[in-house]
Amino acid sequence: MFLISAALREVAFCIFVLALFVLSQRVNRKRWRAEDAEMKSFAVRNGLQFKPGGFLVLSSVSGAYKGRMLKAGYEGHGGRGAPSGECVYMRLSHSSVSAKEFRLTIRKRMAFGATALLHGLEVGVSEFDKKYFVATNDVSRARSMLMWPEVRRNVDTLADLAHFPSLVLEFKDGSISAPAMVGYTHPIDAALLEEIANAMSAIADAIEKN
Repeated sequence: MFLISAALREVAFCIFVLALFVLSQRVNRKRWRAEDAEMKSFAVRNGLQFKPGGFLVLSSVSGAYKGRMLKAGYEGHGGRGAPSGECVYMRLSHSSVSAKEFRLTIRKRMAFGATALLHGLEVGVSEFDKKYFVATNDVSRARSMLMWPEVRRNVDTLADLAHFPSLVLEFKDGSISAPAMVGYTHPIDAALLEEIANAMSAIADAIEKN
């Protein structure tokens, strides 16, 4: 009798867990459809191609944006809808040949962690230097572009919209990447995606001019 009771409790628990999973998937599907609609709206507004997702395939956007090739999509950790959340990555190619050798990483300094202790490139603008850790293989070029107020404003824009507050952007191998934008901190929205793309494009322009 005891064994039967224990087996019934185990079955009941499995049914309960399954019911929770089905319910969460229904909620997630509603959110995913809304996010896909925003992603598609961003694509349509800017003449980009929207590729809807399917089984184990996440939706993505690609195409020419202000003279560069843009690619964007979801970057879920552990799969879409995983407890750790999901965010959007965005990448813009660069047309300048000289930029292919240029490396730049900008991270937001945190109160705790490695970036609070590391000594990176100092631009010479106190507020910016206190806020960001900058690593590069070309100090002169990086400092020159980051001296532009417009570039620093665009870096601030990306930092404010970053899903993970530490990493803001990377530039390497001829492309500029914002690997983890919006997500749980900001709803995925067509206007925000466009704001991210414009900020990245402006930074890419500054790299090319320098």
